[in-house]
Amino acid sequence: MTILEDRIKELLVESLKNLKNLDPAYQNLKLDDDFVVVGPGSPLDSIGFMAFATDFEEKIENETGKAFMLKIEDLYASAQGKPAISLEAMAGFAAKLLNGD
Repeated sequence: MTILEDRIKELLVESLKNLKNLDPAYQNLKLDDDFVVVGPGSPLDSIGFMAFATDFEEKIENETGKAFMLKIEDLYASAQGKPAISLEAMAGFAAKLLNGD
């Protein structure tokens, strides 16, 4: 099953909204395409990132029926040397990974 990058971005935002709702420390997150998910400038600590990533992985698996694991080292490798990875970049990475592009 092919999943569009726009749908992946929606699922990423849903996962971040879930994090906002679960943890008062994240209630003021501004979620836009430039939101830094990981790296310098990210408002997420390691626990917040893991909660977000786990929720996102589950959403992808439910949507596609495929097992999906977000590997931080692969995400950084796809970033081509950029230290910060935005919501937009993560959606593109996940789309390529899921769709075999």
